[in-house]
Amino acid sequence: MLKNLVLFTLVLGFLPLPAQSRLLYKSSLIALYSIEAEAGAKNQHPVDINPERLEALLSQLEVISDQTGGEPVPLFPGSKALSASQELHTALRYLSPNQDLILAGFRSEGGLLNTKRYETSARVFVQDGFLNMIVGQIDQFRAEFRDPNNGLPPMGSRAKEVALVGSIAAAPGISRVRGRDDWLLLDLNLAVEPKQNRRIGYDRVENVNQRPGEVAPALTPIPPTEHSQVPTKTIDTAKSSQPVSQSHAKLDPKLQKIEEEFELLQRLRDKGLITDRDYEQKKKQLLERL
Repeated sequence: MLKNLVLFTLVLGFLPLPAQSRLLYKSSLIALYSIEAEAGAKNQHPVDINPERLEALLSQLEVISDQTGGEPVPLFPGSKALSASQELHTALRYLSPNQDLILAGFRSEGGLLNTKRYETSARVFVQDGFLNMIVGQIDQFRAEFRDPNNGLPPMGSRAKEVALVGSIAAAPGISRVRGRDDWLLLDLNLAVEPKQNRRIGYDRVENVNQRPGEVAPALTPIPPTEHSQVPTKTIDTAKSSQPVSQSHAKLDPKLQKIEEEFELLQRLRDKGLITDRDYEQKKKQLLERL
């Protein structure tokens, strides 16, 4: 039955998105879509943004919601800011002036057996040296088995403010359009130190093409001749997730097999290939084997 569910949901995954939109990248961390820009947009696309500057700004984004107990929690903690910035950097290099991006960031809570994911999403574009993010939702629970008719995640609009539940915390390099709590401006020309999550931490990645003491430009417009279609990429979370713990080597073979099945089950749910109900049923069966 589980196999049939996987095949069924794979078919659903190929249902078309709304016209003029396209899924560019999706993982358990973020999803990126291209979409036709709104009327009157003056996008500075395609553009090559300094990756380290982009990473530092994304690391500043913190959500405040009922789920966080009213406290600011990083949307992209630790090395996740680096991963998100790499994919956003690639997408912006290929985007045309008449396209916006939709960025959905996923924040997880809980352990292997009780993970919950919360989604923050926004319309994204570059204009006048700022990465603009018009937020459509903040830290909302994301059902792993998304209704295919929902298509794109909620996004903000240049024309009208969205009434948000929750907020994005104030941070260096991040301001707001006057009179718009939903419209964030990330200053690409301001050098900001990346915020590191104390529980995670990570090693900085140096730009090998940058000479010592040299400051890389914040953003560089790309000539139209170099512009081409955005490469589509959906990563395999089975390959991209954290390495399997070395504790496997110490487990009893039976327990090791059960743990591996738990991890597979988690990946299937993260990809939206099984429903929450199916996940709970299978999890219960695995627990009964312990």
